[in-house]
Amino acid sequence: MFVKEVVRRQAGVIGRAQARAGGMSEDQVDRLLAHRQWRVVHGGVVARAVAW
Repeated sequence: MFVKEVVRRQAGVIGRAQARAGGMSEDQVDRLLAHRQWRVVHGGVVARAVAW
């Protein structure tokens, strides 16, 4: 999966735009944030909060 690879290469950090370009919907990103699997680190940048 593109998103997982980007997160791995970028030390657990990905932009919302990158996640969307990787095929994720806004709802999917919001769900990961709501379930605290991702957390906002700055503006449109999120970081993985749990290991995959």
